[in-house]
Amino acid sequence: TRLSVGGETAAVEIGLIERGRYYSLIQSYDRRYASHAPGRLLLWKLFAETGLGIEVFDFLAPTHPHKTEWTDAVIVVTDYAIPLNLKGRLAVSYLRTGKPWLKRAFGTLPMPVRKRVIGLAHRFY
Repeated sequence: TRLSVGGETAAVEIGLIERGRYYSLIQSYDRRYASHAPGRLLLWKLFAETGLGIEVFDFLAPTHPHKTEWTDAVIVVTDYAIPLNLKGRLAVSYLRTGKPWLKRAFGTLPMPVRKRVIGLAHRFY
């Protein structure tokens, strides 16, 4: 499903329907329209679609605030990682401790510094 503004794509939702359950696989939006909440608008559009036979909407894991604001029912999902070698142990260590620490540290940075870091990251990705 796509939400467009003046012929340009503002948001996209890709999912599957199986036996009345919609599985939301990918949601994305164009940051230029972020102040207008295109992702939310697109979900409202999808919810309003009739004839699709959707009885249950499943956002899938992981849990994020933009998903939980639509429901009061959440199923706990736990991830497990079993490293098989040194490279795997390093990756698991990063995911368990390094990444959360970096996210917390990034959140404490002043907004101008965060914007600069994000801008630099976008140059490389």
